[in-house]
Order: sequence, then C-alpha cells, then structure tokens
Amino acid sequence: MKVLSIQKETRPAISSSYEIAGRVLSFRAFDEWSARWVEKFIAGWHFERAVSDEGFKEGCVVEVRRAAPPPIPRDFQRFEISNGVCYTNQTISYLAVGNSAVVIHPPERALVELWIDEDGREPFSLALARLFFYGTQAALRRCGLFELHAAGATPPDSEAGVLIVGASGSGKSTFAVRLAQSGWRYLSDDVLMLGEEEDSRVTAHGLRRVFSLTEATITYCEPPHLERAARAPLECDPRKRQLDPLVMFPSAFSRRCVPRAIFF
Repeated sequence: MKVLSIQKETRPAISSSYEIAGRVLSFRAFDEWSARWVEKFIAGWHFERAVSDEGFKEGCVVEVRRAAPPPIPRDFQRFEISNGVCYTNQTISYLAVGNSAVVIHPPERALVELWIDEDGREPFSLALARLFFYGTQAALRRCGLFELHAAGATPPDSEAGVLIVGASGSGKSTFAVRLAQSGWRYLSDDVLMLGEEEDSRVTAHGLRRVFSLTEATITYCEPPHLERAARAPLECDPRKRQLDPLVMFPSAFSRRCVPRAIFF
C-alpha cells in the first residue's frame, strides 16, 4: 500500500474533541490560527464538546495544519469534484481545493488531514469553510455517519420522524418552519446525518444549527421573534437570512429521529 510522504511537526497539537450521534471527532490544530478556525467552523454545527474520546462507538481524528499540502503521487486516479479535484488510489484520497487539500487516510487509521495554504486569502474565507466541510464530512463517514441534504422533523411526543429531501430552493426550509409552527420538533432545515444504531435502526441527526430562509419564506411563514433570531449572513448565499431556530421555536429542537417517511 502506498502512503503519502508527509513531514510531521514536532510542536504539540491543540486538541479538542466533539460528539455527535454517539461518535467523536478529535481535532488537532498545530497553531493558534488553525485552532481558531476549528472553533469557528464547529460553532455552526450540532457538535457538543466531549470530555474524552472514551465511551463512543466510533471516532476519527482531524489534523489541521497551516502549511502547503504534500505532493500528490503521480499514479493516483483523478476526477472532478465540486470546487476542486479528487485524486485517489482507492485506499487514500486527496481532495485538492485551490492551493489547500484534504487527505483522507484508510479507514483503519481513522485520520483525516487538512492542509491549509492560504495564498493571501482572507483568514475566514468561503473557500476555507468549504475545505473544512469536506474534511469533517470525510471524518464523519469514517465514523459511519453520512450527510443528507434534507430537512427533518418529528411530531410531538414521538421519535418517528419525516425527512424532506430536495434541491436548494425546493421548499425544505419552508416545510420545516411550517411544521415547527404547528407544534412539531425540528432536526434541521437543510443538513442531516444518517447513521445505523446497534439495533440496526437508521437514525437521522440534525447537523446545521441555523435556518437559512429566503425573504419569500419569511413573508409566507411569518416566523416568530424574527429580529432576535437574526444571525450574521453567509457569504456563500447572501440571498437568504440566517435565523436561530432556538429563538424562533424554543424547546422544539429534536437531536435525532427514526425516519418513518420521506418526502421528495
């Protein structure tokens, strides 16, 4: 098996561990700048700080470095991905995004590396947010969790939920808001994680913390506490407003559900 030749640092890592759906991701940053980026990125998702890495079903380590990535082996296969290129030998994958990269190691190593080469970009740019998402997504897959572009909600007093699947602009957020206004609990308006439990049930877990709503949805739904719920807009989608659902619908968040119906 060929491995990438990577020069490791001797300096100590800044470590932090987070739990989601009974799995744990441990982030190791090798400088203060990378550590701040980890905290900024994690703040937007339903991760909870874990005291230790013990007691979880599965785990993965994400190492973050502010340095040029290692060279790509010439015999790796190449194909296009959204906003970048993937190189792989079916064992190791290397996602090149601009001058930065995500290196995904074999499952038995449970390791994903983020190599961040800013090349003069702003400290907290959209490109770097995308890189972190790719790396975190790969680490979650190593833990048996898979992203689904969908909203999720559960009726009152039940863990049996519904998933609303569709492309951007298809009405997922509108549906989620209307269900929450009707007394349902929400998981997310846009991004879920699916995982298999020990009893073989598939469960869905909310991932993104904020709701991202168009002005048309806001006008139609008239969600409560609108001004207090407002959060900073996203550079990637200035057409939508970022709103905190915990402000709009207090005590209505459901961390997980067992899907019983899917709407497309």
